[in-house]
Amino acid sequence: GGSLNQGKLEQFATAATLYHQPNSRFVAEFIGQGQLIPATVNPEDTQQLYTGFGRISCSENLSCGSHQLLSRPDDWIIDTNQPHNVTVTGKQFIGTQTLYQVSNAQQQQLCVAASSHIDVELGEKIGIRADFAHIITFND
Repeated sequence: GGSLNQGKLEQFATAATLYHQPNSRFVAEFIGQGQLIPATVNPEDTQQLYTGFGRISCSENLSCGSHQLLSRPDDWIIDTNQPHNVTVTGKQFIGTQTLYQVSNAQQQQLCVAASSHIDVELGEKIGIRADFAHIITFND
């Protein structure tokens, strides 16, 4: 399969490759409900990404400075042990999962998937933690 952006073929690859190794922001956001969120890498620890939703550890060194991190709903877990610093602003049932739209104090939005037996109300403050299998960033 391929992805079309204004009639131009952006990337031709298998769905798995498109999902795990998108080569452009358009492909990244189009496949798998991806969204790009701002992230920063500090010189003193280049294996940590700092986002408005928490710190994410990475197995390899990243370049310092500003990045856009590709985030998908499955990359986050609702975790009651984490500080309750995001507010639920939307929810949508998709089969066995519920997609939650959450917002942090800076009004950044994030999509988080949870199994349907977890039920969180709109307006509720919850804790989330990152659980990224693949770190994909685009330089600002």
